[in-house]
Amino acid sequence: DVSAGVDVTGSITCSVDLDIEGDIDMATGKKLTWVDDNQYISGTATGITIETDDTLALNADTSLTMDAPSVIFTSSTTEKPLFEVVNATNDATGSHLRLANKRGTNNGANSDVAGTIDFFTNDAAQNNQSFGEIKVVATAATSDSEQGTMTIGIACTDDGGIDTVLTIVGGATGAGSTTTIAGNLDVSAGVDVTGSITC
Repeated sequence: DVSAGVDVTGSITCSVDLDIEGDIDMATGKKLTWVDDNQYISGTATGITIETDDTLALNADTSLTMDAPSVIFTSSTTEKPLFEVVNATNDATGSHLRLANKRGTNNGANSDVAGTIDFFTNDAAQNNQSFGEIKVVATAATSDSEQGTMTIGIACTDDGGIDTVLTIVGGATGAGSTTTIAGNLDVSAGVDVTGSITC
């Protein structure tokens, strides 16, 4: 039993469980390692690094929450990184990718953007430029009578900015919705129309 601190200048070998009820204070750049020095956790006063040679598994029975203004996945391998959302249950349903705007604890309002998917790549001047987007907006936020608008935009040569080329606006029902195409529509096969065409 130690009622005060213990200073160790060498190593501590423990062949049984080590139960710690207090904090572990690590000096900057020092590591918690597994097997060898290639798998470790280290940190500084402002950040933590987790390094693994092959895989990193995070398992949670209910949920995993990450609170950060930006999450970046990078890879130096061609056609990577690959981001997968997998439903491993043996049933007929698939997984979901949800973009949500909760406005904190406030009510939603008309014209709120639910979410946007942006597509970026470098231009000829090495600017990482937006070349396309998919966006969904709450056209009407009235509870039980919500209406949404989905737009698809692409970069256009007038100024390189994103112009909306396809707009889908919800109606009273799906059959009453409206799809607007800003430019030309080229069809390589037939077009079946069950309603009317207005020219």
